[in-house]
Amino acid sequence: MEEGPFSERLRDNSAAKRLIARRAIGLFRPGDSPFVDTGTTTLCFAEQLSVARDLTIMTNSVRIAALAARGEGSKVFLVGGRHREAGAENVGPIAVERLKRFHALHAVLTVGAIDADGIDDFHEEEAKVARAMIRQARGVTIPADRFKFDGAGLFRIAPLSDIDRIVADAPPPRGGGRADPRPWGGGDPRRRGGALNVPSRRPRKVAPSFSPEAVLFNGAIQGKSALDPRDAGPLGAGL
Repeated sequence: MEEGPFSERLRDNSAAKRLIARRAIGLFRPGDSPFVDTGTTTLCFAEQLSVARDLTIMTNSVRIAALAARGEGSKVFLVGGRHREAGAENVGPIAVERLKRFHALHAVLTVGAIDADGIDDFHEEEAKVARAMIRQARGVTIPADRFKFDGAGLFRIAPLSDIDRIVADAPPPRGGGRADPRPWGGGDPRRRGGALNVPSRRPRKVAPSFSPEAVLFNGAIQGKSALDPRDAGPLGAGL
């Protein structure tokens, strides 16, 4: 199984990806430092970073770096490496090595597929970058639309136990998909969209504010958000 061209994937399920991005930005606060890897969902997330403030963003994506740099008071580090034109991203051994120079509070990662055992990608080099970001981050957030739950990737990025939360437009399927809903917690299957708390076997290294309870399924935000209230838009509205 392979992914289509980046431009086509950006159009696929675009409304859900932008909804997920608006939910995800509310989990971050001024002063946070996220890694953000290359992908169509993280590119939508970068649109929200452009109106956030006082963040330090580290990415291997040229497009995401350009968007994130618009954020008021935010700093952006573009990780170098071999440039891959298809995704406007830097990959390869140099990119992986340079990621070791950073320590981030969060890693926000696009994935190709999610099942009850872990997260996958379709590109080996992108999977290596994602693994490097996970190693250097204190917590991991996966923004993913519902179609990621019934796919299958080629390269395993990490087991589900390494993931702290998933921001999705729907909970994992109870039938018909690869994801088994039984290991998943925190998400009410009767509600549409929100953050799923993934039971983790690793010690939690994140601050108390880095919690699945920081976002509600109806889009309202608890606590102070990195998003300027003047630009909040749908974040404060019920869906």
